[in-house]
Amino acid sequence: MKRNEITGLVVAVVALVLLFVGLEALSCYGIWDVTSKLNTGQIMEVIVLFVLVLVTVVYAKRTSEIGTATREQAEEMKRHRYDAVRPIIDIERSSSGEEQIREAMAARSREMSYGLWCVLRDIGVGPATDVHANTVISTFEDPRPDDFGTIEVGGSSQAARLSIEQKGDRTYLSVWYRDVHSRRFESRREVNVNQQSDSWDLGSLQVEETAIEECSK
Repeated sequence: MKRNEITGLVVAVVALVLLFVGLEALSCYGIWDVTSKLNTGQIMEVIVLFVLVLVTVVYAKRTSEIGTATREQAEEMKRHRYDAVRPIIDIERSSSGEEQIREAMAARSREMSYGLWCVLRDIGVGPATDVHANTVISTFEDPRPDDFGTIEVGGSSQAARLSIEQKGDRTYLSVWYRDVHSRRFESRREVNVNQQSDSWDLGSLQVEETAIEECSK
């Protein structure tokens, strides 16, 4: 038990003893005759029972606190162990030549359905498995899910035309993947049209753990 808990227990016992002493004093003056009905052994039994109840309550409280701390410590260790092999998929532009011209034309006309040519690169500390994203084959067809398999640390995928996804009033390039512990993640970059140069600008990389597979299958 903690020092303050022991102090509280001692204070409670002393207070109980003083209570019986006070009742005994009152009974001697005939003010409140209660302790005359109890002998010394019975009084001691009451005190011991009271002490046992207090010890049980304190012990149960401490056991609960220790159990909670142990669970929190185990979760923290688990998180550190998982983060030691956590992948982070970055989305990088990869268009050149004719594709750059087509993307510029799409930006000029605000044509989101054209998509953007990108490569997926693992910049984390663990391999990314089950990597997939929605890709564009033709502006006349709906985006389709594409499986990029496993991307090792420092490795990258083949270039693909990723679909620009609408989420609320914002648009993103998104990719979904798992780590070796099957945790699911989503990496995304916000996509905006640069009004001055009629080109696509990508925002900063955002990564979050998710329990939902949003890629259409």
